[in-house]
Amino acid sequence: LFEKCFCLLSYVIISKTNEMQDSAVMKEVWEGRVPVSFSVNPREIACIEFPKRLFLFAPRISYFPLAAEKIYKHFASYIDDDRFNEIWLEYNGIPLPWQYPIGLLYDIYADDAVHPWNITVRVKDFPQEELLSCKSLNIVEAHFNHMLKQAGVVKHQGHIIEKMQKHEIKQLWNSFVNSRFDQFWAVNLKLMENSQSHPIKALPVRLYKNDHKFVQRLCPVTVSTQPVRPSTVLDLIQITNFVAENEIEKTNFICHGVVVPHDTQLIWLYINLSYPDNFLHIVVRSK
Repeated sequence: LFEKCFCLLSYVIISKTNEMQDSAVMKEVWEGRVPVSFSVNPREIACIEFPKRLFLFAPRISYFPLAAEKIYKHFASYIDDDRFNEIWLEYNGIPLPWQYPIGLLYDIYADDAVHPWNITVRVKDFPQEELLSCKSLNIVEAHFNHMLKQAGVVKHQGHIIEKMQKHEIKQLWNSFVNSRFDQFWAVNLKLMENSQSHPIKALPVRLYKNDHKFVQRLCPVTVSTQPVRPSTVLDLIQITNFVAENEIEKTNFICHGVVVPHDTQLIWLYINLSYPDNFLHIVVRSK
C-alpha cells in the first residue's frame, strides 16, 4: 500500500492538510507492528532455571516503557523485585534509548531480515552516560507532551498547541496509549492544520543514521504553488549534507520500515507518516 502511494507523489502540489491526508496510509502507520523477542541477561537472573523468552508484536509508534508491565509479569519470578526499577533494554550490546519510538529504534539498529527482533532485558549496570532514567510512565507522558509542544512551535510557532485545553492534550496521550486511532486524530488533526489562517510554517523532521544521534532540520512549507526547498526527501538530504553527494544513490531513506523514494514530497510524508509525537523520523541507511 505504501509503495503504491509513494509512486504517485512526484508532482504533488502543497495544499491544505485534509486534501493531502491518505487515511489508509495513516491507519497502516498506526497499526504497524514489530515482532520482538525479549530475553534476560543470564548473569542477572536469581534462579537456576532460565526463563523462556517473551514474544510481543510491539506497536511501531509506541515506546518500550509502555510494555514494561508485560515484561515484569513474565520475568518477575526470575529477577529480584528490587531490581525491576532499574530495567533497561539492549540489542547486540547497544543500550536502546526508551524515548525513541519502537519502530524508529528497529529501523536504526535492526536488519530488515531480523524477525523477531531479539532484545535483552537488563536490570544491572544501568548506563547512566548513555540512557535517560525512566522509572514511571509519567516520565514517558512528559516526554511525549514535550515532543508535541516542540513540534507545535516548529509548525505554528506554538499558536495552536498553546491554546489547546488540558483535556485535549490528555486525550492525545490516553488514546495513544490505548491505541484509539479515531480518538487520537480527533485532536491531532488540529495540530496538523495547514490552512491560510494557520499555515504550517515548517516541518519538524529528524534524520538518523546507524546510531541514535540525529540531525533536526526545520523544513519551510508554503501553501502556494511556488517551490520551496527542501520540498522533497532528496532536497532535505542534500541541504543538510547528511549524506555525501556521491553516496546518495547507495542510500535508503526509511520511515516506518518503508523505503521512501527520493522524490517524495516532505509535506505529504509528514502529514501521513509522522509519528504520534508529531515528528517525522527518517532513518538513513546504506543499501
